Amino acid sequence: MTPAADMHAAAKVAGLSWDRFRKVWPRLVLTLAFPAPFAGPPYRWEPARLDAWREASAEARRAAILSQAHSADIANDDHPVAAPPPVRRGRAAAGRSRILKRLENHA
Repeated sequence: MTPAADMHAAAKVAGLSWDRFRKVWPRLVLTLAFPAPFAGPPYRWEPARLDAWREASAEARRAAILSQAHSADIANDDHPVAAPPPVRRGRAAAGRSRILKRLENHA
């Protein structure tokens, strides 16, 4: 039987410092499906469950990156992009004008 992982080992798997991990691990359990400890203070984790979570989270990150790359390919097609609304163009032009006037006054 493998020894249980302590909080330092669990923090390393989560990719956080020990100090940060000890504050946020309950939120990781609720939001990111991080494995919950099987023993109360001092908290202990099963190494196999930590390894499984690390592999699953790496696969989820990989899938998210690949989907972003795919959506970027779709977004960068040859279709014309709509111009910004006239109000926004006017605000941008007014901002550039104010900047140029400030530069002229301070030159």
